[in-house]
Amino acid sequence: MILLTSLVTTWIEHCESRIPEVVPRSYADDLSLCASAMTKPVLVKKTREMHQLTADFVNDSGMTLNSDKCFTFGDKSVAGCLRNIKTHKNQFRLVGGSIKIDDKHCWSELEKMRAEAWKSRLGNIRMLPISWQSKLTIIDSIMSQLTYAQGTHRLHITPRVVTNLRASVIRALLNSTFYDASPAIIFTLLAKPSVEPEFATNLAAIQLILRMIQTSSDKRNILDLTVDPQQTFPIDGPVARIHQSYHHEVYHQTMHDFLNGNLVT
Repeated sequence: MILLTSLVTTWIEHCESRIPEVVPRSYADDLSLCASAMTKPVLVKKTREMHQLTADFVNDSGMTLNSDKCFTFGDKSVAGCLRNIKTHKNQFRLVGGSIKIDDKHCWSELEKMRAEAWKSRLGNIRMLPISWQSKLTIIDSIMSQLTYAQGTHRLHITPRVVTNLRASVIRALLNSTFYDASPAIIFTLLAKPSVEPEFATNLAAIQLILRMIQTSSDKRNILDLTVDPQQTFPIDGPVARIHQSYHHEVYHQTMHDFLNGNLVT
């Protein structure tokens, strides 16, 4: 592990010194390079330079690039510009986030997959011969599977989906497919709010935003974008989620206080 860390650190420093305008990142042996440009030809040129620089480094250090796991992302102009990389993605995963390049009003494929896995685990919890409180503790411990990547883009969730997610939790707690009970009462009096799916996803997003934005100048800039009625958000990213939360009837005051520097975090 020490050797791998040394090699990856050297790769980052090598990229920064050879192409200062690109941003190299790594997590263990997963490497990423990002570049921006004013024109598409320049962007393609930078993409090819980044890949060649990485390929040469990997080869010289005795490692191998797994072409099946490599992909380009971003503007469509870079799709297919690298001979050995055929995959171009609009949605992909980073550590702690699911990135969307497009503006489709939906969860990313990764989020959908994790939500289905979360509901499957709730089905297993439902069958456990344990107390209500024990089930709540277990459900609370797996909520991160549902809330994964919240904060990296808007929350695209319909009332029908919210109802389905809530019902999954209630069925697990009651061990019953059919029930006559108010979800509001259950999640207000009998269960902690952190296991209510819609609240949990918004809470996870706000926690990420609070960790991500630290400086007063960043808060002011984002506040200006958020309160500007003419502002649009072509990229479904963190700023778009902040805008969504700021104009939400429940979370407005929290985001307002945070962006104005009045929220102690």
